[in-house]
Amino acid sequence: MWGPMPTRRPVRAATMPSDEDIAAALMDLAHRRGRGKTLCPSEVARELAADWRPLMPRVSAPPPRACTPAVKSRSRRTACP
Repeated sequence: MWGPMPTRRPVRAATMPSDEDIAAALMDLAHRRGRGKTLCPSEVARELAADWRPLMPRVSAPPPRACTPAVKSRSRRTACP
């Protein structure tokens, strides 16, 4: 009655991705979406691992030193080089 379920191909199934892998996946998805579009961190986590839920805190957290404050006032906005 029902056909086989499609399977997702994890990029990294056996090991946890590095911070660099996560940053690259975030930038890749952002570039594919284009300017003015949004993305969900879970989409990136799903591209990085079959068991993506444990990655969510790392994927959705801001990078430790990649961004610097853009405005030193009441704004919390950041600018990344």
